[in-house]
Amino acid sequence: NNGPDAAHGVRVAAFLPEGLIYKSVTTAAGTCTYSSDDTSVTCLIGDVAASASVTGTLTATANAAGSANVLFGADVEERDSNPDNDTATVALALAGVSDLSVTGTLSQASIKASSLTVPWTLKITNLGPIAAANVKLVATAPNGLMVSASGTGATCSVSAGTTTCTLPTLASNASTNIALNLDGNTKGTYTLSATVSSDYT
Repeated sequence: NNGPDAAHGVRVAAFLPEGLIYKSVTTAAGTCTYSSDDTSVTCLIGDVAASASVTGTLTATANAAGSANVLFGADVEERDSNPDNDTATVALALAGVSDLSVTGTLSQASIKASSLTVPWTLKITNLGPIAAANVKLVATAPNGLMVSASGTGATCSVSAGTTTCTLPTLASNASTNIALNLDGNTKGTYTLSATVSSDYT
């Protein structure tokens, strides 16, 4: 608020263009809501003293590479002495999102009881068009069946029936393998599953 008086009933709105997907919004004062009807965010800030400001953060992801313009607007209950600066447009360069996939290979579909472990290889592929950051693989199996997991550049942990592996990044059009070991001495019929995600998928 550039003053000279306090502003009452301050409201700020942002309009997301096609190509941006809303994720979250936070503000230091007031409350914010998102409308999927017109892909807009409205924040009811309340009163703002003269020469004071309120900071908010709007997070969205891009579903394709390109560019986008985000329109912001603000209004108050009383007459604004300078309405010409109540709107602003922010131009963004969009990097797009990555397309991750995971496939699994079991060395043998039928496991005979033994003291050996059975390898289960999961291949993570980034189909592009951009690098994927903070890649996370979650593999699940019945408790006790999963023994260990490892992968080049990956950090893996096994807890109960869930194995979690993380990678800092995976380049576009690149693949990496995660090697899991199953207990071949555990009898029964089991279902194995795996999912992969990242900050830009």
